[in-house]
Amino acid sequence: MARLLLQGRGWTVTRFAVDASFLVLAVQAARYGAPDALGTDGQPLVWLFPPLALLVFALRLMYRGEIQVRVVDGLGTIVAATSLVAALLIAFSAFTTPNADTAPLIARAWVFATLYVSGARLMLAWGQRHARVSGLIGKPTLIIGAGRIGAQVERRLREQPELGLRPLGYLDADPPPTEMAPDRLAPILGHPSDLARVADETGARHVVLGFTSSPDSLLMPLVRECEARRLEVSLVPRLFESVNVRVNLEHIGGLPLFALRAVDPKGWQFAIKHGLDRIAAGGALLLLSPLLLAVAAAVRATS
Repeated sequence: MARLLLQGRGWTVTRFAVDASFLVLAVQAARYGAPDALGTDGQPLVWLFPPLALLVFALRLMYRGEIQVRVVDGLGTIVAATSLVAALLIAFSAFTTPNADTAPLIARAWVFATLYVSGARLMLAWGQRHARVSGLIGKPTLIIGAGRIGAQVERRLREQPELGLRPLGYLDADPPPTEMAPDRLAPILGHPSDLARVADETGARHVVLGFTSSPDSLLMPLVRECEARRLEVSLVPRLFESVNVRVNLEHIGGLPLFALRAVDPKGWQFAIKHGLDRIAAGGALLLLSPLLLAVAAAVRATS
């Protein structure tokens, strides 16, 4: 059941169904738990909240497949999406039925929807993470390139089972010796041209393109072959040492262009962060100081 609901297309359907269910529950809670003073204004209009919210969720790519589920980013998207839908409905009501006071009911629906969907997404993320870590689900993964970078990918995947990628082995035309890639534990399964055979034999569902000894001209046919066989593909970019979470991806005439942003450890952002860290640490120490003094006095009294 976990494999059916928590990965692949089933994961997309599960998230959509859960979002739709809790949005409907939010509208019901807003309607039937409302004070009598709110009246019935906005009762029909508020039912537009669930489908519009689902549409905004889809436009914000909340149902795409991701290797790493970023819960915090998802919660921010939920708040932004439900706020946008509530604002649109209130604005629509103001222009079409200016005498109706629909804002209170829509505001209640917004609050319930934000809380319900956020809580449901947190539980879903926890359930998927638990299933991945316990080995109930996971995508068998082939790594193309058995060098130092490929071995580092394998090690990171083994250290982070919550990513849901289980390394099976490597494909490389001329793999370097083990001494040059000490983190390499998975076996060499063949040449990159053996992708179809190896994928069928191992049941692989994901392919990671690392740095391989084969020429780059052979990588694009491999990607097309993966797409034809419906294998998911990830790649380690060149100059990966300079790529951080602040990188921007632009397209110029169909050519992807990464805009790198340098991180300055002496910049104002880090200065503010260090200042806030010190303030938080000082506040915590101040709050705990009575307890620490009491413990110290008790130890001294009993010694």
